[in-house]
Amino acid sequence: LHTPLLGRHQADNAATAITATEALKIRGVNISEKAIRAGLEKVKWTGRLEIIQNNPTLILDGAHNPSGIRIVWQALKEIFTYHRLILVLAIFAEKDYKKMIQILAPNADLIITTKTMSPRAALPRIIAKEAAKYIEQNKIIVTENIPQAINCALSNSKKDDLICITGSLYTVGEAKRYFDIN
Repeated sequence: LHTPLLGRHQADNAATAITATEALKIRGVNISEKAIRAGLEKVKWTGRLEIIQNNPTLILDGAHNPSGIRIVWQALKEIFTYHRLILVLAIFAEKDYKKMIQILAPNADLIITTKTMSPRAALPRIIAKEAAKYIEQNKIIVTENIPQAINCALSNSKKDDLICITGSLYTVGEAKRYFDIN
């Protein structure tokens, strides 16, 4: 079986989906093996390790808690080859942003903090202050909104860098609007 979704964890997700179809079969729902295979091969999950650009590689991921961020970091290490990792972080204030930053920040070459338009957004300076515990202050840039952060990331990147925009599904949504992606 093959799925186009990125990340080691997708094997578990595929197994769960297959198990669910088996449970449906027991209840009388007829789902063919061909349909299951086609579903797994054609599945799309936007905003999860979604590559939207190359040279530099730019990915979007809506991870919004420590376990999601851990999966993102694992995938960045295992799947992508890059010279520098540039993170664009916009996280909601009520989330465990300290743990999320603790997981990602030590691995970044540049962190650009920002916020979404949501009133739930953590202030970029608060995210930056937390990131400064793990990375030199001169490798942190504070911006006021997603478009400004993306422009900053692109202007500070080279073609062999990886830009990861993450922290919430709202972050991904605003980044998609910036790039005019539906």
